[in-house]
Amino acid sequence: MRAGGEQDALAVLGVPPWRPLMHHAATELGYADVHVPGGSHSVSVEELQRGWIASSPVASDTGTIRQSIYERLHHADMLTHISDVLDHVRSSRRTGPRRIVSLPSSAPVPHGTLGDDGALAAFIRDLSDRQLPIEHVAKCAQRSVRSERLLDLLWQAPPPDYVPIPRAVWWIRVQGALKAKEASYTRSWTYEVVEWLRQLLHAPLHPQAWCERWTYATALVLALLRESLLDSFVWHMWLVQQLDCIRDARRACIAQLVAMHLPAMLTHPTVSPRMVASLARLACETTWLGAQAQSLLSYCEKQCPAMLVHARALLDDPQVLFQHVPQMDETLSMQAELLHAAVFPLLPHDATWDAAAVRILDSQLGITPMFLDYFLPREASTTAFAVRRLKILYEWACTPKRRGIHGGVHRAYTATALVRLLNECQSQRLTSSDGRLLPCPWHPPLSIQVTTLAWIDEAFGGPDTSRPTRAAARLLGALVSAKLFHYMHFLQHLQSRGIIKPRHEARTSYARLDAPELLRLLRSIPVHHLAPAQVQQRRLAIYGTRTSESHEEGIERRATQELRTLLSTYGVVVPDAAPTELPATALVPTSPRTAPPTADILDALQLRSRLPHVWLASPYVQSRIVDQFLAPALLHDVSVLSADGFAVVASVLTGMYEMEVLGRLMCALLDGHNLACVVSICHTIVVHACIFDALGMATDLVERLVPYAIAEPNAPPGMEHVVPAAGRGMAVGMARRALHALGRLDVPVPTYAPMPQAPESPWPRACAASWFDALLTSDASSSVALYASDEAASQLLVHALDRLAQSTDFPPAVLTTYMATLAGTVGVRLDDVVHAWIRRAWERDAPHVSSMWTVLVLGLVRHDLVDATRLLQLVLVPFIERAPASHTGWDACMALLYTLVFTYTKQGSACSIGVVGESSWYDVSLIRTGLGCTDGLVPLLAALDTCEAPQRWACWDVLSCQVHKLHAVWLAYPDAVWRGTLALQDAHRYERVRRLIHTFMEQEPRGALLQPRMASLESPLLPPRQSLDDMFDGALAALEWHMVLQTAEAVAPDVGVLLFTPHARRAPLDLLLHWDASPHVLAMLVRYALESFVHARDETIKEAISSLAHLMYAWRLPLACDEALGVRAVEALARLPASLDVLWRASAALGVLRVASHLAPATWRQFLTQLPPHPLAASVAQHIRCLASLDVPPPPPLSAWHCHETVHAAPTHADPWATPLYDTPSTPLSQWGACKTRERIPTSYDATIARPFSERSAHV
Repeated sequence: MRAGGEQDALAVLGVPPWRPLMHHAATELGYADVHVPGGSHSVSVEELQRGWIASSPVASDTGTIRQSIYERLHHADMLTHISDVLDHVRSSRRTGPRRIVSLPSSAPVPHGTLGDDGALAAFIRDLSDRQLPIEHVAKCAQRSVRSERLLDLLWQAPPPDYVPIPRAVWWIRVQGALKAKEASYTRSWTYEVVEWLRQLLHAPLHPQAWCERWTYATALVLALLRESLLDSFVWHMWLVQQLDCIRDARRACIAQLVAMHLPAMLTHPTVSPRMVASLARLACETTWLGAQAQSLLSYCEKQCPAMLVHARALLDDPQVLFQHVPQMDETLSMQAELLHAAVFPLLPHDATWDAAAVRILDSQLGITPMFLDYFLPREASTTAFAVRRLKILYEWACTPKRRGIHGGVHRAYTATALVRLLNECQSQRLTSSDGRLLPCPWHPPLSIQVTTLAWIDEAFGGPDTSRPTRAAARLLGALVSAKLFHYMHFLQHLQSRGIIKPRHEARTSYARLDAPELLRLLRSIPVHHLAPAQVQQRRLAIYGTRTSESHEEGIERRATQELRTLLSTYGVVVPDAAPTELPATALVPTSPRTAPPTADILDALQLRSRLPHVWLASPYVQSRIVDQFLAPALLHDVSVLSADGFAVVASVLTGMYEMEVLGRLMCALLDGHNLACVVSICHTIVVHACIFDALGMATDLVERLVPYAIAEPNAPPGMEHVVPAAGRGMAVGMARRALHALGRLDVPVPTYAPMPQAPESPWPRACAASWFDALLTSDASSSVALYASDEAASQLLVHALDRLAQSTDFPPAVLTTYMATLAGTVGVRLDDVVHAWIRRAWERDAPHVSSMWTVLVLGLVRHDLVDATRLLQLVLVPFIERAPASHTGWDACMALLYTLVFTYTKQGSACSIGVVGESSWYDVSLIRTGLGCTDGLVPLLAALDTCEAPQRWACWDVLSCQVHKLHAVWLAYPDAVWRGTLALQDAHRYERVRRLIHTFMEQEPRGALLQPRMASLESPLLPPRQSLDDMFDGALAALEWHMVLQTAEAVAPDVGVLLFTPHARRAPLDLLLHWDASPHVLAMLVRYALESFVHARDETIKEAISSLAHLMYAWRLPLACDEALGVRAVEALARLPASLDVLWRASAALGVLRVASHLAPATWRQFLTQLPPHPLAASVAQHIRCLASLDVPPPPPLSAWHCHETVHAAPTHADPWATPLYDTPSTPLSQWGACKTRERIPTSYDATIARPFSERSAHV
């Protein structure tokens, strides 16, 4: 019993400040609220003894609130008060100045001209002034404002209201009406809006300022949606994408928008499965936001349970949905398993399936998800399927064109890791992350040894001599090292076929270059750790009883001597050093200036000329050199290896495909805390992360990289400082980037928040000059500790760039190390500072005395303190597009461009290898390999096509030498073309990309291209030709098709044959549907496939069914069609030829079911009675019973941008009461604490969430 004055525990506890509240009344959307009993009283013992009388909980007088309100309003004093108030308002309106407050949408279209920035700022001030009539604002409205600038101008009004929402919508509609001649402007405008919101999500603002901007931005978006000025499909797809990629507290804001638009998103057959899958992934998290996602999933299950079935195809673990929604019907859970297994045998030569499998391999995901998608899809049910996938894997690993950004080094390691998992799965030893055993779906299991031998005979046993023998040898060598392939069995296999002669026969008939392909393959396979007897048996099989030195032994001896000389140049002492017999070739410091544009890092470092016999050696000889000489020499004493030495050694090992030895060397260097090599090690890990994951070394690298990713001031107090403090800050940025690259795979890594941008501080330059001099004259560690602040890093960088631009007396390499250490220690990035300085320098158009500042910028890019992609997209590309040919900044721009994008240094450039060093050149070369996959490459290529001569022709001459590299990158990553196209900020983005397409595909010379009107062979944009032989042209052709279909009205028959007929290794239709296919394009493709099926004759019915199955497999989400066409397709099922096999009939039925399951039920029942007995008949019947119909929402009206023409201004003689009072009600969103720390991402429990009053609980 509590004392009389003691408070109730519930009253003390109250509502926790961290509790999320997405609605002020519905507690089921968040955590259960804490209800404090109102008027409760704790009775003490004394009160009970005196006789305490409890009051009744029910009031004596009862009645409704409405009655109470009417009683108060009927009171005479209240009526008098209301009459006085209204009289005062009426008199003030009639006697005051005439000020008609009209709707913003009633203002006419402005006819002004484009003004300067000052006039535009004045217009924004007038537009945000609520007291100024909109007619007056319309008279001085600006015209032709770029979309991205239009949105940014809204922030210039005073916060938190900024430009009022109705006036902002009016101005946006006016700007859109001027540009609405383009049919796709609404879609382009939506992309601009979502990009604006994406930048706001990542903006490093103060929490209060960010919340104010986010509240305004979301209110503006909702207003644009109500006015049909945004494409709802693009908006909903963006919400789903951001729900997956945004982290920390701002993810809750996206979840709130998803909850607001959830009913509309559930009606869309494309968005809803992806949205359910994102919510399912979010529901797995044990946070308050995960509980919110569980509640939203429950709502989805009640409204549309079929969506949870369709979402299973998008999840790595489909059981997640059934874990949170256990009451789902079992018949629905079987629905997603039926179609794909049924249509699989029908596609001609399985070409579409092969193309999808190759894209899975090119995706470079983690080994485990790649294995599940590649070897264990839903259609995997037979041993023949596994055999075919294994042979495709071998062919992919040996295809020269499929080298991607790694130069093809990763293929053998990835294939070996996948085959190892395949062997474990067939042995019933493979388990998932939750402990479940993954069963093998086929029986009997395939023999990897027999299948590999069969593939070797098929690939190398024929007359074709163009097979990549070295790539196949490295693949087989990796399989031998993993004990998945037996080298001696292969040797015996060749002996049994008579390719290897008996020992007593002479070998004079088999010259080294004229030997059979299989014998050359046997000779090239790198085999590690063979027993002496096996080595002797191999020698006898190849060379017979010959006792003199063989060709391999001579190459090995000379290559070892060359490597010994090279290592001695960089201070690596071999334990058993012997005098060299070959003269050493010195490195020319500025060799890349004269190197061809296609030169790689081996040519830049002159390793091909310094080690000629190493590259002449076969993979077998190279493996022997590494095992017997190179690995022991490097791992003997790693402390003597310098940064330049590591760059050379890493280039050699990568060129020899000895990535395991390279991984061991990097682990040894990280264990030894060699700070000079840490940055280059991190770059190597970023590029080759998938290789180290396949080798099983990723976890070891993560454990050794974590100490380098923690900045010194923010290190935990009890943590042991295993890394020296001096200079460690320069590795913080790259260490976190390397951990992030490993985290995208199967490796658990610590998560770090993105480092914020350093601000531009207005401190006096004298202070920065004194710091600059102190850095160059004192100890680095003491100087960094003294000036460790964000403002100091910004001011020192600006001052260093100014000094380097005016003088050559300062060493840029030393300054780079100091600046990287300082920025990494305080935990800031320097992108904005560098971008602002370069823009100011180029705006002044004054020549610089020295170009050494480019070396400092290049060094900051190397330390990941300046992002290369953002530098290209935000600074270099605008300069290339707008700068005249006489601008003084062209030399510096070309120096950065040639160094970062192209593979050699321009003549006389400061960024030569003699200035930046071999290690920096190695790191920049690794950065360059990934630029082809970024969003900034296509805008750069488009800018190079429009800049003025002579720079234009010089750039294109250099670009022509890079086509083969783009060929390799876009072959493996075709989505990079689509992302780059979306990154273009120009209204004529599609026209600019068309020029690039015709340039790369060489269909016609560069020039103005006509706008296509119909997707046919006669259109100005030619469709993909039958001669295309790889995904590089396929990607460009698919992009061309995407642009054509956006404005087409229908798919012509001859075009449909090209789109729907699968070709080996190419699937333009699959790429089209993967690149955000709009409902308009989907409707055209469905209409064409169904009409082809309805009108097909008996001799072409199989091709029509195959095309229909191709579409249904390429687009695995729900589809819809016209009701009349769907009924005709259902009726066409009953007219199928009697001679058609049951498999084709069932596949046709399943294809039509995807779009017409709810139509013509009588016809469906008749078709079921005609279907012969077959296991697929049960599948078709199950689909008919389970598949739910989905409604596609109508597209937004095309005249939304011209709605201002239908609303006129109020007449001046109208009654004041006829115009509504100006009001802008809006519902503010929850203000989440969005502050990020520099070391980790905070949870919702780390900050107090400030909620506006309208969202507070009524119980508080």
